[in-house]
Amino acid sequence: MAVIAVNLAPRTFAEIMNLVSAGSYTGPEQFVEIAVFNQIALEKGASLTELMTVESSQKSAKDLITRKAPRASPGTKDLGSQVSLSTKGKEPIGRQSRSSTVWKEVELKQALARMSLSHATSVSLPIADDSPTAPGRERIWGQVNRLFPVKLACRWVAVAAAIRGQWPTLDAIAEPLASDAALLGSALEKADMSKSRKREDMLATGLPRRGNLQSRDRFLSQFVARITRAGRIYPGALFHYGFACFREEKLVLTKAGVDFSKLENPIMDEPFGSAGLALSNSERAFFLRQIAGYAETEWREFKAVLSAIRSGSSAPDSLLASVRNFLPSEWTEMAYRTHIYGILARVCDLGLVAKQWDGRRVKYNVTSSAGAVLAA
Repeated sequence: MAVIAVNLAPRTFAEIMNLVSAGSYTGPEQFVEIAVFNQIALEKGASLTELMTVESSQKSAKDLITRKAPRASPGTKDLGSQVSLSTKGKEPIGRQSRSSTVWKEVELKQALARMSLSHATSVSLPIADDSPTAPGRERIWGQVNRLFPVKLACRWVAVAAAIRGQWPTLDAIAEPLASDAALLGSALEKADMSKSRKREDMLATGLPRRGNLQSRDRFLSQFVARITRAGRIYPGALFHYGFACFREEKLVLTKAGVDFSKLENPIMDEPFGSAGLALSNSERAFFLRQIAGYAETEWREFKAVLSAIRSGSSAPDSLLASVRNFLPSEWTEMAYRTHIYGILARVCDLGLVAKQWDGRRVKYNVTSSAGAVLAA
């Protein structure tokens, strides 16, 4: 087994040890191993199902990154060389000037104007039907640990379409969408720090940051679409939840996507800095109905996790053990943990689960909002 020594900033190491102390990981070694697995997964051109197999996780990083892209799974679209979301040719992150991370109030106002509710409500273009290309049986990758970025993408695409009078292509919006998301992420990060929000309450989580090109690529990969080096598109959460689909080269919102974009949001529509939650109660309820009606695999896995917590598996280790048999046996431990913690983050984001802290130890409790899921 290879051994690699890594220098970490004190703050980063402290964050890792907080997660270890909370029982999320057995030690810093496991955290780093899972982080490496996740990064390889983002680099690799494959479906989520393939990423979860023992065989794929044991291949070398070089093989995973350079191999030919697999045949598209349902929901993928091959646009050949027409689309590229890579940051090739841009200044390396380590060499970016400090000014690239600084933002001004006027820039934030301009970005929020590109997500305005008034423009979103004026969308009158033909929308996609209720059966998008990407099937609702797709599992949501565990790194999708917040749902506000899905809302942001829906709103941004709706506004862009309303202003342009047509649905946009992916390559036309990737850069400006990621740029606005990064600006908003940096602004929210500053607001989180000023309000001394705890890690689990931070509103900036899931969004990229200005001056960090890798975070912008991750945002696009996880929430919009992932592009392989062969030019093949693997749709992200926006598609897997049934909010959008491809019509030829155009990214088109479904009726659910348009309706979701029109709901008022605390971050984008209220005075900036006043939001206490990333999604309103109306948005949470809408999202949950969409999962129930479309994302059938996500719905079943929500029920499994919520049922386990209600039955007494309220600590991380006991919860992981109680639902392990519910998921494919061929998954590696790394893949399994990543997936379950992603589900936990999303059910918390939807207000279905609350966290109770005892020092650095956490316990999960289902909320009254989880009753509709458990009763279904």
